[in-house]
Amino acid sequence: MQSETSLKLTGTSTLLQYDGGDEEWDKFLSETGVSTHVQASAWARAFSAHGWITCRWTIEDKDKQTIYLQGFLKRMPFGCGIMWFPDWLSGDYSYSEGLAEALRKLLGTRHLYLRFRSLHEYSDQQYVQLCLQGWHRPTNLFNEGLTMVLDLSKSAQEMESRMTSNWRRNLKRSSRFNYSVSRIHDPAVVIRLYEELRRMKELDEIMSETEIRGLMQAYGEGLVVLGAVTPDGKVLAVRGAICYQQYGWDIFAATGPDARKNYISYALFVALINECKNRGCVHYNLNGIDPVNNVGVFNFKRGSGATIKRQLGEFEWSSSRLLAKLVNFRVQSR
Repeated sequence: MQSETSLKLTGTSTLLQYDGGDEEWDKFLSETGVSTHVQASAWARAFSAHGWITCRWTIEDKDKQTIYLQGFLKRMPFGCGIMWFPDWLSGDYSYSEGLAEALRKLLGTRHLYLRFRSLHEYSDQQYVQLCLQGWHRPTNLFNEGLTMVLDLSKSAQEMESRMTSNWRRNLKRSSRFNYSVSRIHDPAVVIRLYEELRRMKELDEIMSETEIRGLMQAYGEGLVVLGAVTPDGKVLAVRGAICYQQYGWDIFAATGPDARKNYISYALFVALINECKNRGCVHYNLNGIDPVNNVGVFNFKRGSGATIKRQLGEFEWSSSRLLAKLVNFRVQSR
């Protein structure tokens, strides 16, 4: 089946395949003011290391602004495809209607499974709108769509007053240990600490070497990684964030046993959000919480003074029920 490069949607809008470069794509996104870091070209460069094909489209409407969409495709046997969108449209979600079938036609697949995660704040109106457009909650979710956000526009005193007493106490404890905070550029340092964390907690792989190297290479100076370093040069813990537009996005957090024992993660977190503030960020997204299965991390994030936010979360569409069941089974067995 021959794929096309454009397709008429409803009303006055047209879906077009984007064939421009990364720099132009990022420029267009920055002009919308509603895009997120996972829609940028740096995320695509990092994600492509996992064997996914980056696909980009625009929705052109002569009466409204252009909308941008970036997703990742894996072509499967028998003409099937699986697409993942780490965020959805960079604009009005009313254009989601009929979009899935249009994407299937443009990609030239016999059957297509689509899943997106919307980082928009949850609203009943938008949830119902998507359901009426033919989108559904997946049977098995990657996460529950809960996150926490810190308001970085507040003064240091105001931010400290929002911390719990226990969080402030642990922050003071961290100053008793002899270390300094330095910028980390070597992916091997981050990889080593994640491996230590995995062994200490007896977990499956948390973040792969490929992911870590891909992110640090793709984002460059846009990714801030700070480490707690002893006088003899050993890095005890790292914390990292992607700075994109006015948001800092929590991306790395790995603490070794010595750092954990001395509460160093508290001081390292404060140093990171201060660096994000210096770079012009006014919000800091702590990148997901699980109050049931990961209570320790949840309490750390809550204690920092961050506010719980419910995101619109994940939706799926599939032209094949069997393909949807296979994908959801794979998610469940992760």
